[in-house]
Amino acid sequence: MLFLQGKVTEAVALYEAIISRYPNSPRAIYGRASALNKQAEQQKSNAVLEQAISEFLNVLSLPDVPKTLAIKTARTCAERQSFRGY
Repeated sequence: MLFLQGKVTEAVALYEAIISRYPNSPRAIYGRASALNKQAEQQKSNAVLEQAISEFLNVLSLPDVPKTLAIKTARTCAERQSFRGY
């Protein structure tokens, strides 16, 4: 994964390209959320963190999200929301 290699901007762009083709893909949206989360950490940006949280919530609102992905997304989202003070 690009964002694990520190190539966060490239990872976000890659996931955006995938999502433009498959707009309701929970895995692709989760990937973009994770990349944005990593970008927020690198940049120490609350604005990017808000984008990541929004994307995590978007995954949870999609139909047919695999159970394991839903649980992972909910935990990550809750942790990120807790980090920001909610």
